Amino acid sequence: VVWGVSYDKCLDALWETKGLDPEFKIDIINFKSVDRLFRERILSKAIPIDKAGTDVLTLVNASDRENGETYRVNRDELIQRITDERRKIERTVRGIANALQDIEIIAANHKKYVERTIASDLAEIYSGIERIFERIAREVDMEIPRGSRWHNDLLEQMAERQPERPAVISPNTLPRLKELLDFRHKVNNIYRDELIYEKAEEHAKPIGDLFATVSKELDTLIAFLTETEGTHEG
Repeated sequence: VVWGVSYDKCLDALWETKGLDPEFKIDIINFKSVDRLFRERILSKAIPIDKAGTDVLTLVNASDRENGETYRVNRDELIQRITDERRKIERTVRGIANALQDIEIIAANHKKYVERTIASDLAEIYSGIERIFERIAREVDMEIPRGSRWHNDLLEQMAERQPERPAVISPNTLPRLKELLDFRHKVNNIYRDELIYEKAEEHAKPIGDLFATVSKELDTLIAFLTETEGTHEG
């Protein structure tokens, strides 16, 4: 049973332990995903293991922290991943700004091709933002939504304060991102002949402002993670 371990590292560990011994099977379970009775049994019976020999089952008073567990988060790696993803999104945002200028002067018969490019870029921008939110959910919240509405639920989760962090996005940003999510769904799932690509311009014109807002709110989260890391080290 693990916590404070990223989803990707859990998958790597599962792969490494597959077929390790024919006499027994190894499961890797996220502590936060199991029911309360099993958690209590783990905390009372488990033998802590750690490469450095330190006790990674650091417990605090249950009234101070939800369920009494303390999670370790590799904040430096998380911050770097957020930063890298934002750079990619920023390049796409600049590309859309250039396309919006081009679309005003190109011939009408070429306009639809630029609109399709803008629509695809908008979908990719949302996907980039969503990848950031997924990583925060996995590595900080230790919980990622499941089910058919998980994309929408992830947004709701990012707008809520969690035990390990403040809200990632503001109440004003939430509906704007939901609109972009809905547009991405149409781009990805509706046949191109049925999608009205002129709608892309409606979402493209304010995308720079929306990304700037999301980026500023992510900066607030990064500042929180950095400050929290310093407090833990002290």
